[in-house]
Amino acid sequence: MENSCLILSLFAKRLLTSIANSVSSERGFLNMNYIHSKLRNKLDVKRADMLQFIHMNSDHERQQQDADIEDRLLEIEEEYNWFHRQE
Repeated sequence: MENSCLILSLFAKRLLTSIANSVSSERGFLNMNYIHSKLRNKLDVKRADMLQFIHMNSDHERQQQDADIEDRLLEIEEEYNWFHRQE
């Protein structure tokens, strides 16, 4: 069906792969409430947006680094197992 209706298939893929819950938006609202609190109410909108962007994406970067380290450790383990099987 993808070849016969290209535009419709692209739309269907985008629609059907969207996240079905609101966890990420709720996390964003909680983060913004933390950043823009009563103590920091003079913070301008642009700076608050930048702080939220940094906070939300720093967690993603940390998770990516952890996944990269885990992948490298698995590669080392496979090389180690291969070496010991050769003996």
